[in-house]
Amino acid sequence: MRFRVRPQARLAIDVGTDLIRAEARRGGTIVWAAEAPYQGVGELADRLAELVSLEGMPRMEPSVQVRLLRPLAQVRVLDDLPRVGEAGLAGMLAHQPQRFFRKNGKPLVTDGVWLGSALRRNAPRHAAVAAVEVPVVEAVVAGARAAGFRIADIRPEQATDARLSLLPGVERGERRRARIRRLCWIGGVAAALWVALGLALVVRQRRAIARVDAELAALDGPVQALLAARARTDEARRMVAVVDSADRDGARLDRLLLGLVRTLPDSAFFSAVALRADGSGQASGAAAHPAALLVAVERSGLVTHPHLEGQGVREPIGGQMMERFTLVFGERAP
Repeated sequence: MRFRVRPQARLAIDVGTDLIRAEARRGGTIVWAAEAPYQGVGELADRLAELVSLEGMPRMEPSVQVRLLRPLAQVRVLDDLPRVGEAGLAGMLAHQPQRFFRKNGKPLVTDGVWLGSALRRNAPRHAAVAAVEVPVVEAVVAGARAAGFRIADIRPEQATDARLSLLPGVERGERRRARIRRLCWIGGVAAALWVALGLALVVRQRRAIARVDAELAALDGPVQALLAARARTDEARRMVAVVDSADRDGARLDRLLLGLVRTLPDSAFFSAVALRADGSGQASGAAAHPAALLVAVERSGLVTHPHLEGQGVREPIGGQMMERFTLVFGERAP
C-alpha cells in the first residue's frame, strides 16, 4: 500500500492601509483564506500574527510572501536618472528619498531596479522604484515571526519589476551577514579540501620519488642514467618552486588590491588599478576629497610613499561633485 504525502501549502499575505488578507495555496488552488482589519501601524503586527495563527489552517511552508497594496507602498517609474549601477541606484534612493517619493515625515525603506537595457550607452534610463514607511515593514516582519513564519520577501503591489524588494534594513543586513557566513563556511571547507588534497599529493609524490630511487638502486644501472633521472627530478622540484612562488605573488597582489579597495572612503572609487610584481603601482578614480583618500592609504600601511600625481579635475559624478585623481605608490617595506 502506497501513501502519498500532501505538499505543504504556501502562504501569501496582502497588507493594505487598514486590512490584512492571507491566502494559502496548494498548487494553483486556494485551500484557506482569511482577513482581518487593523487600525494604525501599532496594531499591524498583532493582527497579522493572530490572522496567520487561526485554527483550521493547513500545514504551511515556513516562509511567507508579503505584498504591500497601494497607497501603503509607493511605486513609480523614473526617467533620466544618473547612469549608475544597481547598487548605486539603490544607494541614491536611500540617501535622497525626498527627491523621489512623497514626504511623510517618517523614514522610508526604498528599492530600485533598472528596466531593460538602461545601463547601455545612449539607451533610455528608466528605473522602477518603490518605497514604504519603515514602521510598516518592521511590523510585518515582527508579526510573521511571532506566528512562526519567515518572511521570504516584501514586494509592492503593481510593481513593474519582480526584483523590487522592500525588506527593512535590519532584515537585509541579517540576510547579508548570513550569506557571508555561508560563503565563509563554504570557503573554509573548500580551503580545507585543497589543503588535504595538497598534502595527499605531496605524500604521494614523496612515496613515488622514494620508490623510483629504490628501484634505480636495485637495478644498479649505469651511473649516468641514475644522475640523469635525479637531474630531471630536481628540475621538476624547481618548476614546482617557481609555480609556488608565482602563486604566492598572485595572492599577495590580490590581498593588496583588496586592502586598497577597503581603504576607500564612502565618497570615492577606483576606476583603474595597475599593480606590479614588486607591489608598487598606481590607481586612478574619483573622490569627493582625494586628500582624505591619501590619508587613509597612508594610515593603512599597505604601500609606501603614496602620493597624488597631477592636477585633479572636479566634475559631477553620481549626483555630487567629485575630483579625478591618480594615486601612485611604491612597494611595501618587508
